[in-house]
Amino acid sequence: MHGYFHDAALAGGMDEYPSKPVQRTELQRILSWAADRLDEMAGSMVLTPTTVKALEPALVEHEGVWFDRDSALERLGGDEELFAEVAGVFRDDSPKMLDDLKQAIAANDAVAVRRTAHGLKGAAGYVGGTKVAETAVEIERLGAANELAETSRLFADLEREVIRLSGVLARASQPVAL
Repeated sequence: MHGYFHDAALAGGMDEYPSKPVQRTELQRILSWAADRLDEMAGSMVLTPTTVKALEPALVEHEGVWFDRDSALERLGGDEELFAEVAGVFRDDSPKMLDDLKQAIAANDAVAVRRTAHGLKGAAGYVGGTKVAETAVEIERLGAANELAETSRLFADLEREVIRLSGVLARASQPVAL
């Protein structure tokens, strides 16, 4: 059965999207696919202080965390239930991702650092965690360049921001009482 969202997604060039009910493995596969597409697009994007300033109104600083709930909801077709589910997946999976990244840093494994940071970047970007995604991008870049000296310091920042984002997501995905 094709609905409005399905037709609009295909017309907009989306080849992948989750259908309801969303299964965790399917969502993770799509998140990985989307992160790869964003990486392809990022190669042609240039962020300057002017473009960042132009984007600031879309970002909301919430308890010290850059969190863009509106864009996360937009990516999910405005579906609040799906947002709550995706936020839950991030909260459930991010501790394992952080642990994997910490182990990769300790093992001085640049390939694993890059790969794990890349996954965390995509997951955070999908839920609107712009600060987490930004820090993960930097760690990913260092892993790709095999320059791991700074990753320990950045990991501490990343871990703190993931914890904050998880708290914000827990509150942001709660039903609104009327």
